[in-house]
Amino acid sequence: DFEQAIRVVFSQDPSITQAVREQATAYCDSIRRRPDCFRFCWEQFSQRDSLEVKFWCLQALPATLPSLPPEGRAELRARVLEWLRDVAPQKQQEVVVRNKVALVYVGLLGWDYPAHWPSGWTDLIALLEKGPALVDLFLRILATFD
Repeated sequence: DFEQAIRVVFSQDPSITQAVREQATAYCDSIRRRPDCFRFCWEQFSQRDSLEVKFWCLQALPATLPSLPPEGRAELRARVLEWLRDVAPQKQQEVVVRNKVALVYVGLLGWDYPAHWPSGWTDLIALLEKGPALVDLFLRILATFD
């Protein structure tokens, strides 16, 4: 199972054998190679409570951007904006999650702004009224450009 593989990859438990670690890593690498990796990772990020799963998925997403067609990036943008609008204001997120979401957003801006996503900044600014969590994410996005 995906979550178990992620836990093995991140585990510092010395009782986990090298063979098991290699198997878990190979499984995770196979997910990175899937054409629907971006969709799978966003769904896992959105649905799982495990910090390790959230971290791994958000870390994998920017690497998928170069191979995604514009329609795939548009789908991912819509999912990220939906999460920012509906989830981020309601549920306190770990710092590493907020940082990784900021990196995903910046990656999408890098690929699609302004040609395919002219509203990239205004979409984000419009969410600031949702509260402190969105202001925090906005500042993290800005800091990524520093």
